[in-house]
Amino acid sequence: MTDTFTWPTQARNTGTETGSVRESRFGGGYRQVVANGINPLARSWPIRWSGPKDTALAIRDFLRAHIGVPFYWTAPGDTQQLYTCVTWSPNDEGGNVYTITATFEQFNSP
Repeated sequence: MTDTFTWPTQARNTGTETGSVRESRFGGGYRQVVANGINPLARSWPIRWSGPKDTALAIRDFLRAHIGVPFYWTAPGDTQQLYTCVTWSPNDEGGNVYTITATFEQFNSP
């Protein structure tokens, strides 16, 4: 069973969507472009979470346990999809407050 990242992230994150295409160029400046594959769209989201240390450690442990293992996450304004995360940064803000920043990349399975 696939796990779900359920912690709320901070607002104002900006995602990136990148299309994959195949292109052929012909004489006279003509070219042909078509979508590459059945899912030619890749999405990535930088996320940020701030809160108490115990929750930050739970998020960190979740990300550690999912290195190379896709998990479900719902991007802002989208539906739940599979994502992976290979880089994150925990930051001690002082007191009991921690911040975690990470980048979630959409996982398209064959």
